[in-house]
Formats: sequence, structure tokens, C-alpha cells
Amino acid sequence: MSYLYNMVDTWNSGSTVFTAIKMNVTDTASDPASLLIDLQIGGVSQFKVNKAGNITGGTIQLNDGTAAALSYAYASEPTLGFWRASAAQMRFKDTIAFDDSAKAVRLASNYFLGWANTTTLTGAGANDLTLYRDAANTLAQRNGTFAQLFNLYNTYTDASNGEWARVGWNANVFSVSTKQLGTGVTRALRLGTQGASNVLLNANNVDRWSVDGVGATYAFAPIADNSYDLGASATNVRALYVKGIVALTKAGAFVAGDIPSGQFAVGRDTSGATTKLLYNNAGTLMSVALA
Repeated sequence: MSYLYNMVDTWNSGSTVFTAIKMNVTDTASDPASLLIDLQIGGVSQFKVNKAGNITGGTIQLNDGTAAALSYAYASEPTLGFWRASAAQMRFKDTIAFDDSAKAVRLASNYFLGWANTTTLTGAGANDLTLYRDAANTLAQRNGTFAQLFNLYNTYTDASNGEWARVGWNANVFSVSTKQLGTGVTRALRLGTQGASNVLLNANNVDRWSVDGVGATYAFAPIADNSYDLGASATNVRALYVKGIVALTKAGAFVAGDIPSGQFAVGRDTSGATTKLLYNNAGTLMSVALA
């Protein structure tokens, strides 16, 4: 004799779809809290299923599963779900892992973090901010042809009041600047190093100028001797203020190409050990020895 708590059945036909337990309720009128199943201990519900199919109970323990046979999956998409990969690690479809042992959230290399431009994801369009792995030890913020910006805040009250530094692209020019809005205050921008290291200015993949952090004078100087100019023939430096010595020297004699046309200069010709007042007269160098 079979009892409710110890029932036995036999399934012995490969062409028959069997059902071990079935309850078919005709619901013409019932309270929304009505239950299809209510399992209790001492009059206290431990597991119940309401008439909408929602389950309420204690901890639900699933099999560990594998990437091929997930612990939890969806009937309409059985390859979407999660499984227990190892101790303290849960993976979603083997591409996203919540790893408690390593205190990390890990993504497969071809996955990215993305943010929608709406407060809910239902009906949201394409992401408008994304973070990618470009390569080992290389993080990328990119979104097609849209220029990217990064804000690092000093203060933030709300979207209309704050102070921040901005790094990013503007009109095809990469910029580093400070910003403020509302009660925020305009702040200075410092570029520098800590310790005996130089600050370098590089153009066309070549270091051109240096602020010397190693020597005693901390000079602003070109990297290579006698190679780079301050100003140009069409864009002159307006004024130069110095306290000390202005020195113009050349190994060998000066030639017209050393001085822009129509300009004066004072320089020391090391070949003759003389200091001269020089003038480029339409390509002809004129000079007067001073000492």
C-alpha cells in the first residue's frame, strides 16, 4: 500500500510522457494568496508555491553544474544561466565570474562593462559608456567614433556644483584641464615629478624639451644641443624677461641661416673667440665685433 509520504510508480514506456504528481485546479474565484503547495513544520510554512507559480521557502540548494549543464537556466534559453565553477566562485555562462576567494568580479577577455543612458534597462538603447580590455594590462574606454572624456573630482555637490579635472578628447585635440561649476572654484593644474626626475615635452615621438629635475639649476632646456627654437619667423615670442645672462654661442662661424632675415642677434663665435652684433640683411649676414 502506498502512502502520500511514500508513493511508488513505474514508468515503462518510452513513447509515453509520464507525470508523477499532478494537481489540476479550476480557479473560478480565489484569494490571490491561495497556494498550490504549502509544506509546513509545526504549523510554519517551509516551502510554498502560490497560484502564479512563485516559490517561497528557505535556501534553495542546486547541483554544482558545469558550463555545459548549468545549475540554473531558462526554459526559453537553456544555455543562459549560472553554475558553481569552484570553491567560492560562481560563473555566468562561463564568461562572467563572481569570485569570492579572489575578492573579484571577472569577465572573459571579449566582454566589456557598459552603461545605458537610462535609469532602467528595460527598453534601453545602446550603451553610451563602455570599458574594454584592449590587451594585457591595458584598459580602454571607447565607443566607436564618439570622443571620450574622463572626469576626476575634487569636490561634488550635484551636477551643477563641483570641481574636477578632465582628461579626454575635444575637437580631435587631447586635453588635460581643470573645470568648475556653480559653487566650485577654479583650480590650478600642476605637471611634475617627485624626486630627481625630469619633465619631458615630446613631439612626433621625440623628446624635445626638458625641465631638469636632476641638476642643480633645474633648467628648462632642449634635449639636444643647438636643435630647437623658441618662437618662429612668423610667430615671435613677444618679450623675454631674464635676470642674469643671455648667451648665444656657436661652434664655428655664424652664417645667415642662423638668424631670421631682418633680425639682430648678439652671439659668440667660438672659432674666433669673439662676441659679435649680428644682422641678417635679406640673406646677407652682417656683423660687428664687440669683444
